[in-house]
Amino acid sequence: MGFKKSNEEKEKITPLNSKEVFLDRNKSVDERIMAVENLLIIEPFKNIFKMLNEHFQEDDLRDHPVIDYIFTYPKELQEDDIPELLKLLKSDNAYLRNIVIGYLREQGEKIENYVRKLLKDPDKDVRIFAVNILQDAGIENAREIIREFIQEEREINPLMTAVECLGEIGSEEDIPLLEKVKERFPNEPFVSFAVDNAIKRLSSG
Repeated sequence: MGFKKSNEEKEKITPLNSKEVFLDRNKSVDERIMAVENLLIIEPFKNIFKMLNEHFQEDDLRDHPVIDYIFTYPKELQEDDIPELLKLLKSDNAYLRNIVIGYLREQGEKIENYVRKLLKDPDKDVRIFAVNILQDAGIENAREIIREFIQEEREINPLMTAVECLGEIGSEEDIPLLEKVKERFPNEPFVSFAVDNAIKRLSSG
């Protein structure tokens, strides 16, 4: 993403005032992106993620281009950036959460252990996000992880998300496991519907 930088803007936005400009929603999009670019050059990703967590809890359309820029910037995610990144999954800002989920899907094997931890998070929404990430992250052990989760999960919404996921990435050998899910919730029509759909996909695949 390219932005023309006028001489006046170059003089106004420096490493010293970049954080202030980045956080100021009354500044122009170009100014804020120039400011966050300065920060991305001089700060580790974890510091940027911390700023997002502290100052971007409310969804604001003026922030969308800036958020998009951060998560498309060609900067490699480091191991010690990931814990701060994962905190954003608990943000009240739905736009930011969705961008983070998409970004995590692109990280592949490096996030496997973190996804395993997220699948045990007390917050059921985080567990749902973790399943969504796992489904498309290209992690080699994804099927094994989802199978374990299905056996252990006790809340219906995360469980049905995992059932749908297994219907996409599993095989016919997973059908008995899915049938057992129906046995655990014999009086839940939604469970029967979701499981039957997953089994149908596996049987026809």
